[in-house]
Amino acid sequence: MANGNPLYKKGNGQIIQGNVSNTTYYLYDPANPTALTTTSTLSSTADRSVLGSALPTYYGGFNNTFTYKDFDLNVFLRFSGGNKITTKPALIINSKFLNNGTEILGRWVSAANPGDGVTPRHMRQMVNLST
Repeated sequence: MANGNPLYKKGNGQIIQGNVSNTTYYLYDPANPTALTTTSTLSSTADRSVLGSALPTYYGGFNNTFTYKDFDLNVFLRFSGGNKITTKPALIINSKFLNNGTEILGRWVSAANPGDGVTPRHMRQMVNLST
């Protein structure tokens, strides 16, 4: 992520980068990570792979009420698991900084300020916000 563009792994194992400024995809060259020379695609079903189901395979809960004289305390615990979820939705990169998690603060800003090295640059960084 030397230029802040997000990286994607295609179904065939190739790594491509999405150019945020013109919304096209290019093959990623680890020897020259800022090069945007060979165009690629990320649109066919062969380019995608299913990571798993978002539906849990098990779930449940516990409920208990404690009573002491005129005081009641109710405790409810619930759980689920066996599902695949994402903790960093791709939409945080395209939003208008509304309702983001704090991970967006670690985004790539410039080569001098690469952020956390995981979160790519924000699309609104490409737009002149002063006009």
